[in-house]
Amino acid sequence: MSDKDTESNPEVVSFAVIAYMQEDSVRGAIQAAFDQTHSPLEIILSDDCSGDRTFEIMEEMAAAYQGPHKIRLNRNEKNLGLIGHVNLLFELAEGTLIIPAAGDDLSMPDRAKILYEAFEKDRPFMMDTPIFQMDQEGNIVGGVHSRAAEVAGHTTEKAAHTMRSVIGASAAWSKEMYDLYGPITEPGTYEDAVFYFRAKLAGRFLHVPEPLVTYQKGGMSWQRAADERLARLKKFRLRVATWKQRRKDLRTFCHHVENKLMDAEAATLPSIERLERLVEGKH
Repeated sequence: MSDKDTESNPEVVSFAVIAYMQEDSVRGAIQAAFDQTHSPLEIILSDDCSGDRTFEIMEEMAAAYQGPHKIRLNRNEKNLGLIGHVNLLFELAEGTLIIPAAGDDLSMPDRAKILYEAFEKDRPFMMDTPIFQMDQEGNIVGGVHSRAAEVAGHTTEKAAHTMRSVIGASAAWSKEMYDLYGPITEPGTYEDAVFYFRAKLAGRFLHVPEPLVTYQKGGMSWQRAADERLARLKKFRLRVATWKQRRKDLRTFCHHVENKLMDAEAATLPSIERLERLVEGKH
């Protein structure tokens, strides 16, 4: 889209609050979405079939909202899990740029505006920013967190292997990326690990240097698992699912753009096979 077309027909940005069992924190995430300064903006409030009042709060706040943004409500009839929910989001969203926000994270008012301005220039498949981190009580702890320096030198091969990529809470995604690669088909992975590789593979990843999200670190961690052996097994399965998805995405990319990155594929396959053996208890 040319600059002239964008000025006469501004692109819609989709800002999505996706939540599950977050009745204690989702109000803040929704209000941060309502406070966004970018226009035109559609705000999707999507609940993954929570058993608490998460969706009721979404309904209440949507009904009371009187601002300029378009509000859309969605409640999944059954729990889809993170990957299923993310896939659905690409089907629901009308915007060319999708900005996700978890139900316990807070976005700065100009998050959508700054990200769209960066997106409009370079049309990346994925963007990330630094974050502020907060504890369970909502207090900001430490300084600004970023992995920009860590991922700056990543080759395609490194991106195929690493499980440390961007900070997913700060990410934004292009609808075009989904049009090319399709949905994530490995439910055991994380979307940030998949989308980072997709963007790097296409040469369309962008880091935006301004911190735009306050991220609440929490939930079940590997360290909190009662059985350490089970925790290790879960980590292996996560890696297997991630690298299987990356292999599929590599083949999709090569098929669509006729770019033969077989060195990256060759580097990925042995790792998948090795981890599959480890998961199955075979050495």
